[in-house]
Formats: sequence, structure tokens, C-alpha cells
Amino acid sequence: MNTRKTLGWLLPILSIMFGGFLLFNIAFVGFALLINGLRMQGIDSDFNIMNTLLIFLGYSAALGLLIFGVYKNFDKVEFKIIMKATFLTLLLMATLVMIGILFHDNSTMIIIVSLALMIPILIWMISKKLHIWYFFSWSFVMVLGALIYLFDIQI
Repeated sequence: MNTRKTLGWLLPILSIMFGGFLLFNIAFVGFALLINGLRMQGIDSDFNIMNTLLIFLGYSAALGLLIFGVYKNFDKVEFKIIMKATFLTLLLMATLVMIGILFHDNSTMIIIVSLALMIPILIWMISKKLHIWYFFSWSFVMVLGALIYLFDIQI
């Protein structure tokens, strides 16, 4: 198997998995910076903003390198598809996390609401005959969500 062919399937997978995770973390850390920065203005001066800022910059740099690698190895159409699938990963992750937060005391509702939102998205993707990377993104988030639920991982 040559390097170009390997990159043809490995880079999109890494972009969707790690890129979506990095985007999620960037959003999470950015929100933490905002909230804790506001908190620091008044009540709590214990918060070390430099550590959080360095984490934010590290995630951003890793995401930038990943996007650059994908951009350099794919044409514009493929690049757009991979990036859209990566951002879909972020949106789906955020949706499942919010469902988990809203219904953290009721595991049955987590499953029902998650499936009630995720299955129509899958049906829509099938009806639109979207590229395989969108289905990979959806599947990755569903498997990740199921593992988090099964192993009772708290965020």
C-alpha cells in the first residue's frame, strides 16, 4: 500500500475523530476561559488563567496542524467534505453531551432523547446520499456516546 493511498483514508479519519474532539475541547476551554475570566473579575482570584490559555492554544495548534495536513493532501472538494464532517462531529458531540447533562439523573431519557435526535439525522444523511465521511462522523459520535454511557464516564 503506498503512502498516498494510506493518507487517503487515514487523514480523514484522524481529522474527523481528533479534529472533532479538538474542536469540542477548544469550545469547552474557550467557554471555561470566558466564565472563569468573568468570575476572576469579582469573586474568585484563585483561578490561573495562564494554564487554561496554554491548553486552549495547544488544542488550537494541534487542530491547525491537522487541518493543514488534510488541506495539503486533498483537493478542495474533498477538503470541504472532510472539514464539514469534522464540524459535524463537534455538533453531534455537543448535542449528546447536552442531552447527558440535561437528563443526568434519568438514563432512560438520555437514551430516548439521544436516539430521537440521532436517528432522524442518520435518515436525513441517507436521504441526501451524503459522502461516507459524514456517516463515519455520525458513527464515531454514536459509538463514543455509547461507550461513555456504558462505562458511566462523568464529564
